[in-house]
Amino acid sequence: MPWKKRETHSDSSEHAAAQEGAQVSDHLYVMLNQWNGMIKIGRSRDPKKRRRQIEGATGQEIALVLVLEGRGHEEARLHSLLRSHRGRGEWFRRTGSCVAMLNQALGTKVNYLPPYA
Repeated sequence: MPWKKRETHSDSSEHAAAQEGAQVSDHLYVMLNQWNGMIKIGRSRDPKKRRRQIEGATGQEIALVLVLEGRGHEEARLHSLLRSHRGRGEWFRRTGSCVAMLNQALGTKVNYLPPYA
């Protein structure tokens, strides 16, 4: 499943500061484990390569759902926001409320994550 680059704008002071400050090289990504339905929120300079690494380590098909270029600095905030949905590490249970909170926090609609559970 290919990922689509999204152009988004956020009113958060964190995002604005990153836009004005030094070059940001990490990208924020959202991945979906096709086997168990868990979603992963992480940061990487090369999300496609990271997806391949995770597939190799888990032996499961992982879809790269969304990449937000230069917004890797938002990872910790999202992990904190979604802590009640945390499964293990950077993996979160894909519930309707988790997907809704993620979409609201990112200011975009994450595709391929229909709410369920």
